[in-house]
Amino acid sequence: MLRRITRLLLTVLLLAAMALPALAQENWFTLLFNSMSKEFVRVNADGTQETYRLSLPEDVFVGARAMAFSPDGSRVAFCTIEYGENGVNTTTLYVRDLAAGADLITRDLGSAIACRVTGNQNYSQLAVAMIRYYTGDPQADTSQSAWEIQMIDVISGETIRALNASSPAASVIDYRYGDSFLPYVFRLDAEGVLFGEVPYGTEFPPDFPTYHWQFDSDTLTPSQQPELLFSDYLESTGEMAWIAADASLPAGVPMGPMPSNNVVNVTDANGETRMVYYSPDWLLSSVVFMNGGERLMLQLFEPFDPNSADQTYDTRWIALDRQGSISELFSGATFIELKSAPGGYLAFYTTSQTLPATYQLEYYADGGIETLYTFESDVYGGWEVAYVTPPTFAENLPPFTAVNP
Repeated sequence: MLRRITRLLLTVLLLAAMALPALAQENWFTLLFNSMSKEFVRVNADGTQETYRLSLPEDVFVGARAMAFSPDGSRVAFCTIEYGENGVNTTTLYVRDLAAGADLITRDLGSAIACRVTGNQNYSQLAVAMIRYYTGDPQADTSQSAWEIQMIDVISGETIRALNASSPAASVIDYRYGDSFLPYVFRLDAEGVLFGEVPYGTEFPPDFPTYHWQFDSDTLTPSQQPELLFSDYLESTGEMAWIAADASLPAGVPMGPMPSNNVVNVTDANGETRMVYYSPDWLLSSVVFMNGGERLMLQLFEPFDPNSADQTYDTRWIALDRQGSISELFSGATFIELKSAPGGYLAFYTTSQTLPATYQLEYYADGGIETLYTFESDVYGGWEVAYVTPPTFAENLPPFTAVNP
């Protein structure tokens, strides 16, 4: 582990020693979130910070991955669940103005055991997905559906439409993994919601069904797109980038219960899919568009080595451009998050092995590196990057170059 950390630190020091260009100080920012203290730290492009605290009970958990942010990052929508007796919980939807510290909406959603919020592009509507109880729970209030998606107007807080197990449209659902699931919303637009039938509280199965809820006809259409779980969508081009396990090609051995993803595919707006990257050893775990869609950011895990008894596992991030060229972005064996940012990308990490942990937020752009924020925390892993100002979309982009391994 020490060897890995030393190598990471040397890489950072070497980059810091480079002659830095005048990095663009655009009006963008990122929000870091601490799920334990329930506070956001806004870090601006010039390194200045502001702290926004959520006024919530201490025993309520809120995670950034279940939140929906307005495009400008000024507002956030999320659910809280306060667990009560006899399986009756209190689920509340909040829409909050962060800088003002004011709740614009507080809405009682009834009893649920999990809730996730997704917003549309202009943040006028929210898709609030809930699982209300496990089927077979003797304390469950079966007068309600076990799962539900409510479409909520952001201004009024009122429900515009809803979909649940009792809806006529839901007759097409095959309940492959049981009657109780948390609808995992991947995409929300003016036409409808694209969501997955994902069993709650377990690993994501490789073949979970997906559906398109079409608003105009109030119907569900099976979409058969399980690859959505490991995907990113570029609205400006209509492209979807996704990773998959191609059993016809060699792949590395995973270190645990994770898929042997070894290829990156891109499906264009016309529905044509091409393989754009192949890894015969390191295992792909995520793909994200970066630089306004000019490149893809790929995360890879080191494969299992049966000949190494004390193996520590590195994580790498690389960038793939549309011509097929690869650039190494970052690597390390500790807590690290990489996020696309205007003009480059952010690295948020700690190399601390004991508490308090020292966290660092760095901005990489134009071959240079700038440290935006360094702080100590008594929480290890409780921090995450919740939001980054979206970059401007690039125009007239060529297709990604196909590969044929």
